[in-house]
Amino acid sequence: MLFLEISGYGQDGIRIGLEVPDNPHVLEKIANLISSENLNIERTIVAPKTDPMLCVELQVEGDVEPEHLKEVFVEAGVTVTEIAETEAKELD
Repeated sequence: MLFLEISGYGQDGIRIGLEVPDNPHVLEKIANLISSENLNIERTIVAPKTDPMLCVELQVEGDVEPEHLKEVFVEAGVTVTEIAETEAKELD
């Protein structure tokens, strides 16, 4: 249950999965892209995938279409592995 809470499961917003290089400032780049769309980062999970790549999963809130947000990341050279609108759900 704790992992579901940490990952933002059951929250309104958009969940976006990214694959990024494990380099300095990569999270800054992601945060700046989110900020440029006037969105708020609700949750972040970062996990190693394969050296030298990381998987980053974000739960964001704000007024934006998922496809537009995907385009923002793709145009910035960031690989989007998944993106989906999420709805609030009560966790048991």
